[in-house]
Amino acid sequence: MYRVRQARQLIKANPQLSLAQLALECGFSDQSHLNNEFNAILQIPPAKYKKLIQQ
Repeated sequence: MYRVRQARQLIKANPQLSLAQLALECGFSDQSHLNNEFNAILQIPPAKYKKLIQQ
């Protein structure tokens, strides 16, 4: 939960950050792990969340 919250904050702060870089900075083992956890907790994939933030 903490890492997903941190990822969400980083996406808001820097939406140009790649998902792979975001995963590493938040302590996920890889981008797939980030995608799975983010989607499970927030019910939206991180890439889609990122697009919503950029609009």
